[in-house]
Amino acid sequence: MTPDTTDHAAPSNAAAVQLAEVKGQLKAMTQMIQAQHDATNQMLSAQHAATNRRIDDFRESVETRLDGHEGRIGRLEGNERATAIRAGASGALAGSLAGALVEGIKALVKG
Repeated sequence: MTPDTTDHAAPSNAAAVQLAEVKGQLKAMTQMIQAQHDATNQMLSAQHAATNRRIDDFRESVETRLDGHEGRIGRLEGNERATAIRAGASGALAGSLAGALVEGIKALVKG
C-alpha cells in the first residue's frame, strides 16, 4: 500500500471559487428572506392597525346606538308613568261620579 501524498488541507482553486459562489448565494438568500420578513411584518402591522380602527369604529357605533335607545326607553318609561297616573286619576274620578250618581238615584227613589 502506498501512502497518500496529496495535500488535503489546501483546497483547489476551483473549490474555492465554488465555495465563494455558495457563500454569495447564501448571503443573497438571507437578504431576500430578511426583506420578505420585514415586508410581512409591515403588512401585518398595517392589518393590525386597520382591524383596531374597525373595532373602535364598531364600538363607537354600538355605544351611540345604545345611548339613543336608553334615551328613548327613559322617555317611554316617563310617558308610561304619566299615563298610569292619568288612568288612575280618571278611574278614581269615574268611580266617585258613579258612586255619587248611585247615591243620587237612591235618594230620588226613597224621596
